[in-house]
Amino acid sequence: MALLVKASGEQLLVLPENKQKFSLTELQNYVGGMIEVLRTQDKVFIFNENGLGMNLPNNEYATALLYAEIDGFKPIQILVGDVLVCEHSEKN
Repeated sequence: MALLVKASGEQLLVLPENKQKFSLTELQNYVGGMIEVLRTQDKVFIFNENGLGMNLPNNEYATALLYAEIDGFKPIQILVGDVLVCEHSEKN
């Protein structure tokens, strides 16, 4: 089960259609376009690779989750748009 963190702050638990791993199409639908992937030791953050160019709103909660995953280092990237946060085993 993955966490979809919408830029609005809304959070939804989502499952892959096949109950095992998300397909590329599913991932693109969740983030509204081509995907970019950031991997931490425990999680995978998937977001729109052109989110800045599309002027998508900052996703403060997903950004905070990302930096909590990397032990609170100073943020060097702000995540924008809707972000899917999942376990390594859920992402193809």
